[in-house]
Amino acid sequence: MKKLPNSIELSKPSDSWKFDYIIAPLRVVIQCPQCGKQHIDEGEWVTRVHHVHKCVDSIGRNALGEQVSLGGGCGFEWQPALIPTVGVEKLG
Repeated sequence: MKKLPNSIELSKPSDSWKFDYIIAPLRVVIQCPQCGKQHIDEGEWVTRVHHVHKCVDSIGRNALGEQVSLGGGCGFEWQPALIPTVGVEKLG
């Protein structure tokens, strides 16, 4: 199988994988189709190859520097594309 143009080879998959190459996720600005909240991937999800996104609560920090939930996520799960994607705040 040929490598797709403009793709990045992340690893050589084992024989049990369907594809010869894993491409880097496409950076997209996406909103939850149910509630409209912008979805931004963070932490391991920025580089982890995945198709399905979930509308979750935003995480922030309080005055003591502790992580706290800022709310806002409706829990809806959706697949914005047939290829792996990563939600970003803005393109560029």
